Amino acid sequence: MLLKQKNDHLLLWSVALLAGTVLMLAYIWTRVEATRRGYVLSELTREHVTIAREHARLELQAAGLRAPGRIEQLARTKLGMAPPSADRIVEVMGDQWVAADHLAAQR
Repeated sequence: MLLKQKNDHLLLWSVALLAGTVLMLAYIWTRVEATRRGYVLSELTREHVTIAREHARLELQAAGLRAPGRIEQLARTKLGMAPPSADRIVEVMGDQWVAADHLAAQR
């Protein structure tokens, strides 16, 4: 009887010790995982800020490249373009094309 009681106590203590160990390991794992995810979040936040800055820089660059003055200057210098002369201008009236100098003569 005494041996059975000792075995029961030993079994109870073993189960309690095992449960305590499992709980402690679970707690440690949650803390480690929270720390790891904190580092991941920090890195992603840093990456987001870097990408946002790059996006803003590229938006400014694109706006500069789309500037009408820049496009006109490139058209004149690199493509040899110029505003059309009066005889090259055509007005569209309804479904007819009328040369601008012809319109001036009619008015």
